[in-house]
Amino acid sequence: MRDWQGASAGRLVYAGMAPYKDNVRAGLAEMIDATRAQGARGELYFRYEHIADGAPFMDRYAAPAIPPSLPWRDAIRPNPPTRLAVAFNEGAATVSWTPPAPALDGDRAWKFAVYRDGALAAVLPGIGASFVDSRPGASYSVTALDRLHNESEPATSLAAAASTRLPAPSIAASAPRVSDAVDVSDKLVLIAYEVPVATVVRLRLLDLNDAEAAILVDGMHAPGSYVIGIELDRLSGPIGSYVFEAGEYRAVRPF
Repeated sequence: MRDWQGASAGRLVYAGMAPYKDNVRAGLAEMIDATRAQGARGELYFRYEHIADGAPFMDRYAAPAIPPSLPWRDAIRPNPPTRLAVAFNEGAATVSWTPPAPALDGDRAWKFAVYRDGALAAVLPGIGASFVDSRPGASYSVTALDRLHNESEPATSLAAAASTRLPAPSIAASAPRVSDAVDVSDKLVLIAYEVPVATVVRLRLLDLNDAEAAILVDGMHAPGSYVIGIELDRLSGPIGSYVFEAGEYRAVRPF
């Protein structure tokens, strides 16, 4: 393991385990400890049927985790989920959200990570948009993950920041509307928008010469509120304005 780790050139090294062998299965806990001590980022198993009961691990995987990202292949983070809501009922909490629009590279959310009181509670497939927690916490946030485990900003802080530029109530508007650009940090800008009926939405960035620099959103939207995050260091140059189009509605705002 040390030899592989020393020649990894910054790549990730995982230890391969063969629990179908009785002697390996019996010593898995000690092997996990040994590979972690030598810098392995995780373990790979063949086959699942030999570890499905979890018995040989002896609590070595006590909490869920998100695999490390692969920035040399893709470092573009997904957009964050929107419309996060938490409902408490009969000793459980139901967390729900709206999946985000595709990121700048076109990737959609592949999984969602749910955090309870700041700690990772669950990692869920991207086909769903809710989580029932039998151990309710005081606060929740949800992030989106792409296939290479790039993680978005959390839904909670992003939705709050963007909503400061949108008047309430959320879905009562009779026409589409879009917020001013909200600077969350020196690297992240948010734009919120909402549509009262199902319609095609386009959101484009224009450079200082009014030439199209990027298409952030282009597709059919269900009625609702949305927030999109723009990572400034992923853009090709300075942005002067953005164009929001929803049905026959069109707005141009300074960036």
